[in-house]
Amino acid sequence: MRIALIIFLIVFVLAGIGIALLIYKMPLKNILILFPLEHIAFSPTTLGIYDALSVHANVTIVCPKTNAFKVDNIGNRHIEYFNLNTGKQRKIKALPLFFLAKCKKKLSGSNHFNHLKIYDFVRYLEYKKAIKKISLTKYDEIISVDILMLAIVTGLQKKSCFLSLELNDNEIPILKSINPSLIKAVVIQTQNRYNHIFGNQKHVTFFIQNAPVYKELAPCKKINNSIIFNGTATPWFGLYHALNFVKKYPDYS
Repeated sequence: MRIALIIFLIVFVLAGIGIALLIYKMPLKNILILFPLEHIAFSPTTLGIYDALSVHANVTIVCPKTNAFKVDNIGNRHIEYFNLNTGKQRKIKALPLFFLAKCKKKLSGSNHFNHLKIYDFVRYLEYKKAIKKISLTKYDEIISVDILMLAIVTGLQKKSCFLSLELNDNEIPILKSINPSLIKAVVIQTQNRYNHIFGNQKHVTFFIQNAPVYKELAPCKKINNSIIFNGTATPWFGLYHALNFVKKYPDYS
């Protein structure tokens, strides 16, 4: 009886070691995150997902580069940048395709890109050009951030997870052109937002708030009448409203 128990324990330990070695030698998955805008350094959800996945996988973020927001190797993360040209000359060059999309909508009523403004239409063309240069087949999983990236990836008949961050109602009609079976899962903030975007479509869904992982900070000394501007220093984020307030009420500077 004792010998049988010893043999069992030896076999059990050897099996455990074998499984551990097998897991250790298993190749890591390659995951691609396609981020559509220039402010990747200020996207806590995207960076948080990258950090969580990179523990068990090789993760790459691909996004546009810009002089305004680019931060090389944010926290030593693997980020690859592509050129994004949305200037005046690029918009003029895109006008024939843009008007063709408008005409197609009027003639057939089926062009789901018709709602895009010229700036977003050019972004779509630029993203598509960049993504076609990527060998998508080498990635086991693709995460497309926002609708334009999702439309391009699924348009290439590749399955993708969808991460919803920026909500643009002009892009929502594009979802009608996407095969729902190519959407593997949806990461989004609330059920209301999901219903607004997808309506009655059913997808595997994860609710994650667009915020950084909480880290407790040491208490700091409170300064009376101090103002902290929590936003990007651009006009459309209300920067000049904050500056005008401080100018009018200098005690709050």
